[in-house]
Amino acid sequence: MKTLNSRTIIATAFVTCMGLASTAQSAVLTFEGIPGGTGINFSSSAEAGFDLVVNGLFLDASGNGAGGSANELEGLAGNPSTGNLDVKRTGGGTFKFTSIDVELEYPSPATVTLRGYLGGILQATDILVASGGYTTSPAVNLAGVIIDEIVVTGQRDFNGGTAFDNLRLENVIPLPGTLALLAPSLLGLACVRRRPQQ
Repeated sequence: MKTLNSRTIIATAFVTCMGLASTAQSAVLTFEGIPGGTGINFSSSAEAGFDLVVNGLFLDASGNGAGGSANELEGLAGNPSTGNLDVKRTGGGTFKFTSIDVELEYPSPATVTLRGYLGGILQATDILVASGGYTTSPAVNLAGVIIDEIVVTGQRDFNGGTAFDNLRLENVIPLPGTLALLAPSLLGLACVRRRPQQ
């Protein structure tokens, strides 16, 4: 019976680890698990491995969310304002913004602005115009950009206002997990000794 040599085993382990480390993951923030109700302005929460911090928005739990979901985020009713949703991975790490569902709530078109940051430095900005019922708006300038924070700003004033739901974040790169997966292969490469053939 032929046995695999140590180099083959290490090379196989390394390739497997690299494949696992680059596996794309995705998350959709629907705001469904956030406690509260219509008009409740929550300050922070967590969902799908992300931390959410909110300033000047409220959770509308009246069942008007995109795709049949109950919850959506929108500006404070009747107040000219621009509220923010700040999103980071729980424990840190990088990700990419893919799309968001936006809806116009007043007759005049209004905007949802998304700013992506990496290490506190602005990488790109998308300004999405809401002009009707819920539509899925894909990333434009932020498409494929690696970030570690995204700030979503919803416009709300007496002429126009927006709501948003289903913030889709993809290609989450698990940095600590990547190192953990690669460590056995790297350790094996460093420690392996060529054994004499028998």
